[in-house]
Amino acid sequence: MGGVILVGAVIENDEVSYPGLARQSFGDVEQIYEHAAKHDCSPWPAVDVVPITRADGAKVVAVNVAPSVELIAARAANRDGAAIDGSWRFPVRRGTQADYLEPKELAMYMDPQVRRALVLLDRIPDAQRELVFVYHPQPDAMAGMPWEGTYRTARANAKLEGVAVHENTITLSYSHRSILRVPLRDVRDVWRHATHETWCIRLAGSVQMMPGKHPSQHPDFLDYVPLP
Repeated sequence: MGGVILVGAVIENDEVSYPGLARQSFGDVEQIYEHAAKHDCSPWPAVDVVPITRADGAKVVAVNVAPSVELIAARAANRDGAAIDGSWRFPVRRGTQADYLEPKELAMYMDPQVRRALVLLDRIPDAQRELVFVYHPQPDAMAGMPWEGTYRTARANAKLEGVAVHENTITLSYSHRSILRVPLRDVRDVWRHATHETWCIRLAGSVQMMPGKHPSQHPDFLDYVPLP
């Protein structure tokens, strides 16, 4: 999307005329459109405001809106023309709470894999997030990167701390208080265990215990290793 808005032009009966600016100056028009682009649109589109003086003396302003592949939303306004705060925010359920997204964050939900992960994770009740089973591939032999050799499926107990769309992560904590953040796209499956009734999360990559630089000051920590 993108294009040009001509201020000072009029269309009547499919014919264009150019009476020019009436009560506003070029500076007024420039300020109005640049302010609207910055404060009333999301994401912020690039605009270039150019004054044009026609041969008949009429002053016209061309507002060039740069092309964008992203969906750009405009904030709704009331009858007086004032922007309605929060009118472009989209509610998304997070357990028992609502998270409000801005248009610039909607692209995250357009990815089918991410959207599927969010829907599945949202099915885990808050009361059952204290303990989840995390399944991930564990290499039998690893010589640096990328992985070499075969791998097996490992399982660990963790707590689902949260899901952050704007950070593209889910956060898990383990019994030794290590925090692990995993990209949303790497959540492969979510289901409820048939025997334990505990919710399970399967990850695409491996969870590795990494040594700290100085054991006395920086203990070992968990790291998420994506598949190569």
